[in-house]
Amino acid sequence: MIQHFTAALFCLFLTSQMLWSSGSTQLQVPNQFHIKHKEHNWVSVFEMGSKQYRLGMVKRKLISLTPEYNFYDNNDRLQATAKIRFFSFGAIFDVTDADDEPLGIVEEKTSWGCPKFILCSASGEIVAHATRNFWRTRYILLSPLTNEPIAELSCSFIGSSDWMVTLYVPEAFKDQRIDPRLFLITMALQTDLKTWEFARDAYNKQENAEKRSVGITATTATIGKTSTKKSVQDHFSDKLKTTSKSLRNKLQNYREKLVGIEPQEEDFKKVEALTEHHLESVNLDDIIDDRATEMTLQCEALLPLLEDESDLEEEEQAALYLMLDKYLRD
Repeated sequence: MIQHFTAALFCLFLTSQMLWSSGSTQLQVPNQFHIKHKEHNWVSVFEMGSKQYRLGMVKRKLISLTPEYNFYDNNDRLQATAKIRFFSFGAIFDVTDADDEPLGIVEEKTSWGCPKFILCSASGEIVAHATRNFWRTRYILLSPLTNEPIAELSCSFIGSSDWMVTLYVPEAFKDQRIDPRLFLITMALQTDLKTWEFARDAYNKQENAEKRSVGITATTATIGKTSTKKSVQDHFSDKLKTTSKSLRNKLQNYREKLVGIEPQEEDFKKVEALTEHHLESVNLDDIIDDRATEMTLQCEALLPLLEDESDLEEEEQAALYLMLDKYLRD
């Protein structure tokens, strides 16, 4: 009886795993596993695995020009490295193996609302699309063939250091020839969003400062062109700051009625799901690189949910208030 029970458990374990191969690399990937962020001796470590199986870890390099991540398997062997290149409105993650051979890239098209991503193989073939939700708590991987979700990275709004990865269609990864190392290191670095976004903002500020410096020593005609470009950049930056401040002021109008109300984790989860559905009606198709306008349209679509006649309970309204406040400050 015990032997049959043990055998049944072993079979169940195997069906919840995917033997993922790419060249000489084989990784046993659970259909669901966690990514936990920890700090160890000043180094950020992202541990990956399930209760039954340890996948390995990703370490952020302590000192580098831009954020750099190394993925080690459960035998502490280097499997992949991701290096980031920044642009004004996005980033590219170049992923290579232990021999510095390309595994693929992840390209981000940044947006204040829901950034879009493209995962490409080493040959340049698009193997998946991805998007991050408004609250930055869900990263959904989509098949380029069916546009259906094949995996999701998610966390609780109030517990963003503990993430869960769920494979919805494991066979799609083999069909699309997605390298497991590319997938795993991408999942880990998405949990470290604030770090590389901060680095990208610093990069953009330095680039703008250098362009202004060049403009000062250039010819009169060049100075005019640089000044025009500078004024456009400053205009969008000032507009974003002004918009954020204006929306925070509007949000403060609801603060007094919510004082003393303490939302629970379930309230945050319910509000997150409800607001994502609510934001589907907001049309952002015609907006190009204007984060202030995106922010205004999305927040003004959610603010009515804080009114007395809203269907939300008080605890849910308090959760929404806190979520919007954090969103506008980030």
